[in-house]
Amino acid sequence: MLMKYSAEERQSKLSMINQWQASKLSKKEFCRQHKISFHYFQYWHAIAQGNPKYKSKKKHPVFLQLPTAPVSQGVTKQIELIYPKGHRLILYYPIELSQLRQLMK
Repeated sequence: MLMKYSAEERQSKLSMINQWQASKLSKKEFCRQHKISFHYFQYWHAIAQGNPKYKSKKKHPVFLQLPTAPVSQGVTKQIELIYPKGHRLILYYPIELSQLRQLMK
């Protein structure tokens, strides 16, 4: 995610990129000599080129409205979806496959 930086801080970091370009060193060598994290340097290099690589990939949440029906007592058939960040969604049978596909996207 592109963070907000003060004008002075931004200028300082972009000046670091100019120093690297003038040095004729490789990025890794420049970082090693100046004790800078290579990933940190890459982040600022992308900003200097006007192409930040670390934009947020978050999208607005999409909600799918599912028809609801009362669950019968003793129903044991269920599908549990576990999303990458650990969120769990438990669905009880029956559910249409098209709805299940949308939830898995």
